[in-house]
Amino acid sequence: MAPFSESRREMLSRVGKLTVALGAASLLAQPTTPRRAAAARQWLLRSGGVARLRDGSLAPLPGRALGDYDPRSAYGGTVSDLAPKQRENVADSALAATADFPNLPDALQPMLRQAVADLDALTLPSGFVYASWPSYWRYHWPRDAAFAAVAHALLAPGAPAQADRAVKILETSAACVGPGGEMPARLARPGSCAVPDSRPAQNDGPGWSAWALFQVAAALTPENRSRLRPRLLALQETFASALLALRAPGKYLPRSSPDYWEVPEKHLTLGIAGPYAAGVASCAATARLLGGGNALGDLPARSREALDRDFAPYGYRRRARFLSGRDAVVATLLPPFAAATPERLAALRATLQEIAVPVGGVRPGTFWHDRATSWTPALSLLTVAQAQEPQMRTQALANLSFLAEHLTAAGSLPEKINASALPAGVAPLTWTCANVIICAHTLGKAQLPVPSFSG
Repeated sequence: MAPFSESRREMLSRVGKLTVALGAASLLAQPTTPRRAAAARQWLLRSGGVARLRDGSLAPLPGRALGDYDPRSAYGGTVSDLAPKQRENVADSALAATADFPNLPDALQPMLRQAVADLDALTLPSGFVYASWPSYWRYHWPRDAAFAAVAHALLAPGAPAQADRAVKILETSAACVGPGGEMPARLARPGSCAVPDSRPAQNDGPGWSAWALFQVAAALTPENRSRLRPRLLALQETFASALLALRAPGKYLPRSSPDYWEVPEKHLTLGIAGPYAAGVASCAATARLLGGGNALGDLPARSREALDRDFAPYGYRRRARFLSGRDAVVATLLPPFAAATPERLAALRATLQEIAVPVGGVRPGTFWHDRATSWTPALSLLTVAQAQEPQMRTQALANLSFLAEHLTAAGSLPEKINASALPAGVAPLTWTCANVIICAHTLGKAQLPVPSFSG
């Protein structure tokens, strides 16, 4: 999501102390930094894409310059805008060249291949995954990386190198689990647990990572799974220990923390509880799949019961209260994260209606600070859940078509689509690329397995 600058933290601290009563609703607005103070329709495209060169380095493709409203430049630049020496040394993505997306419309194929190429470029050999290439996104977010690992595993489950790559991504995140089970919000550089700023840990990281581990292990061929079993079991133990340590005292759900909205939170949000419950179920499922031990006991079932007890009476809103609004992270309560129930499906449908924006797509939640801009990670996360539900497959395909109609000139998926229906923010965005690949696999090949909550 958006960068968390010093000025933004200061403003968030002030805003977080205010409660604004608007009739029957109250909301906590997410403020903007001076860089983001323009009206929603003025969101600009910081980067149009990224190209990998033959020496392994990355070259950014131009975005839309401040004050440049020439429609021809609104979608950013392409490889042709690179310096001549760079242009001559652009390396094609072998992974994208071999990616197969059967049973999907031809109109989606260019977007899907470019999403693979961009994911390939932004994943380093070490397993460090850049969220995007512009400086404020040039970090490894455990959340984004979890989805990247799943996408990599689905793309070539029988290729040993690709299987290793998916596992390395999760090992990069696991190496930085703290003594209390917490994970840094983002990592600053490969081979280190250093962080780029003082933003607090985000306790959804272990849950997302544990879910991704189960999906990776399930996607691998038996040969690769057997070969990688010691590393997979080590990851399972690390994530299980982290999830146990994150439990709030006397509770079956984790301590509160900022989630993917990246704003201070005093109360537990669905953005932390949902990935946590999916994560503990996934740890148990991974142990069963690999024949390992499970130290979680009845925590998977207990955490689901606690989540339903706290959030279900309020329709699975962002917080366990009626006035907190909807959140796109409701997707984590449904396949491929958890088993569906009528109540959870109803919450998904209500959320899709409430967070829709006029230009198409969705914002992250009801009370997200910008009601006019569509955020592709939120839309693609919801589409991951829709693709798993037979009655929602048509809408999932429509969402992919919407994204395919709003790419940058380089064919990359942007972070946002502004109120003028132009790609905005940064492109490519790893989380969106990974989600789109997961959706394509689900719609064109096979559904992902759902971790069981049984102990």
